[in-house]
Amino acid sequence: MPGQHRNAAEYVHEQEHQDHRDAGDEQREGRVAPQPAQASPEHREGVGKVQTLLATTIVALVALAIGFRPTTGPVEWLGAACLLALAAVAVSVLCVALGLAANSVETASNSPMFLTLLPFLGSGSVPASTMPGPLRWFAENQPFTPLNEALRGLLLGTPIGGAGLLAVAWCVGVAGVGLVWARRLYDRLPVRVGA
Repeated sequence: MPGQHRNAAEYVHEQEHQDHRDAGDEQREGRVAPQPAQASPEHREGVGKVQTLLATTIVALVALAIGFRPTTGPVEWLGAACLLALAAVAVSVLCVALGLAANSVETASNSPMFLTLLPFLGSGSVPASTMPGPLRWFAENQPFTPLNEALRGLLLGTPIGGAGLLAVAWCVGVAGVGLVWARRLYDRLPVRVGA
């Protein structure tokens, strides 16, 4: 279940990402009015975060409807929701930066694709300890593994260990780097007045 939350969320981000790039191409070609000033990286990230949280909520409701039964209480559920929200912010900010760095609609829509693979190269499907050498090392040191372990612990009552703090650190780090990168790319865009 934890791995599936992010896959749905990443799909939503890729679609939102492509929509923004399509709108930018239409604007450059003179087919639409210029983008308003509030379409900054922070604004785009906010829209992406809302879409991600909506997709995550839908996935959680479907999981509950088909039989997923967490074994923990409301405090752990709140912790899981907060961790998912933090992950949504990190993925949103990173996707905005990737979109701003893209040179075409195709690149913008495909650049976040690697994010859909990371949960499968971590502990989203099987424990990292059961994987062969180099794959195990990668799985143990990528951002989705501590996120999966922390969510699993919060929802199923398994031991979390340091996975919770590591997941938060990864999310804050990815969001911070993504925001600085997106802001720098956005500030380099040419300003068109009265176009």
